[in-house]
Amino acid sequence: MGYPVIIASPLLDEATVMGRRNFAVNLSDDQREELNKRIDDGAETLDELLAWLRRGKDPDFVSRSALGRYVHKRRARTRALESLAETAALPDEGGRSEALDLMMELATLRVKEARILDRLRELGVL
Repeated sequence: MGYPVIIASPLLDEATVMGRRNFAVNLSDDQREELNKRIDDGAETLDELLAWLRRGKDPDFVSRSALGRYVHKRRARTRALESLAETAALPDEGGRSEALDLMMELATLRVKEARILDRLRELGVL
C-alpha cells in the first residue's frame, strides 16, 4: 500500500487545506466583547453587524456566513445557559425529578458542545 500523493498547487493554500480560522480569534478582547453585546442586544441585523465588523478592515475579514454561524452559536449558548439557570432556580420539592436532572444535563452538554465546536473551528477541522 502506497502513501497518498500530495501535489503542490497555488490553488491549495493553507486556508483551503486546513479551513479558515474563526474570525473572532482575530478580534481584540474589546471588539469581541462589543460584538457579543450587540448580538445579545438583538437590535441589529446580521448585515448591520457585518458592516460594523468590516469597518476599516479588508472586506474578506469576515464572511456573512461565518458571522451568521457565530451569531447562531452565541444565541444557542445563551439559551443553554438561561435554561441551566432556570432549572437550577426551580424549588427543590423533596428531591429533583428525573426531568429536571435531564434538563440540567442537556443544558450543560449544549455549553460543552459549543466550546468543542469553537475549538475545532480554531484548529481548522470544521
